[in-house]
Amino acid sequence: MRSASASWPGRANSGQTLLGNSDQAFQFIQEFLGFFTPGITVIFLLGLCWKPATEAGAIVAAITSVLLSYILKMGIPSRWLPEALNAWLVPFMNRRMFVFLVSCSSQWRSRCW
Repeated sequence: MRSASASWPGRANSGQTLLGNSDQAFQFIQEFLGFFTPGITVIFLLGLCWKPATEAGAIVAAITSVLLSYILKMGIPSRWLPEALNAWLVPFMNRRMFVFLVSCSSQWRSRCW
């Protein structure tokens, strides 16, 4: 009995092109969700727990989260940053925490506008 991949040449590797540089689909999903999760968390927590939070602050936090996540994903490690900061920002969760903190501060700044 022949396997399905043997009867469909090239079909077994077609999913790999969708994953980009990720080795597994789970890594790809985590990386993709990591662009949006810090901003959504900031919007939810500050909207729920902080009375002065505004709609403008939520939009700024969401946009800041996506843009900063993309910049960090493409730009780290950078030759312009100190070596210790490069080493700290390379892991996935450290980048997410940094984006979360910056998004929180953007929520606070948007209230001051």
